[in-house]
Amino acid sequence: MDHSAMGHSAKGSASSGAKDADIAGAEAQVLTWVTDDRILYLEEPTGAVAGPTTIVLDNTRAVGMPHTVTFEALDINVYAAPGERVSQEFNLPVGSWKYYCVIPGHQFAMQGTLVVTGGGTPTDTTAPTVSAALAGPQSGGNYTGPVTVTLNAQDNAGGSGVASVEYSIDNGAFTAYTAPFTVSAQGAHTVRYRATDVAGNVSPIGTSSFTIVAPTPTDTTAPTVTAALAGPQSGGNYTGP
Repeated sequence: MDHSAMGHSAKGSASSGAKDADIAGAEAQVLTWVTDDRILYLEEPTGAVAGPTTIVLDNTRAVGMPHTVTFEALDINVYAAPGERVSQEFNLPVGSWKYYCVIPGHQFAMQGTLVVTGGGTPTDTTAPTVSAALAGPQSGGNYTGPVTVTLNAQDNAGGSGVASVEYSIDNGAFTAYTAPFTVSAQGAHTVRYRATDVAGNVSPIGTSSFTIVAPTPTDTTAPTVTAALAGPQSGGNYTGP
């Protein structure tokens, strides 16, 4: 992939010393993604208000790895080389917008959803709730096979509604939840999860921990049995008890 061409496509410029307010101007909101030499967003916004916005990718902590913030359905593509801080101006519309890093091998760990509301004073200020249900074969309090995790999120009565649900396995990056998923590797595991409503309220992160162990071997061999006879005999026959 031609990273230099990707960088030129971003409608912004590299900046290592300018403050967000200097880049954005007085009326535009500033949304900042922070990265370094790891394959994850160290910081990322989850909510915004529709209108003029400055999208900032701060990769000044990286010394060897480039990153992008690319929106799936919007014309936003910000590329930052190691040590760069790049911005792009955009007029955000209302909606839930998926973003990710397009660098090969990064997209699975570096993705999320930005919920953009219509602005004004929000009427929904209560975060949604989210819970997890675990299912799988068990023995002695541990799981002995793959564990299926199902997440369920609900917004408060009269709320704006759930916009997105995300989960993380073993402290990895959060990824969008679309259907029940399975954890199958043996060992201890932790699943974290959160939900965001349309108004931009984010639930506290929930946690479910469990351990998968090797199943107890199944015994499929029948036992053996013998008999021993005792008593008085004559001519091959018993003559008494």
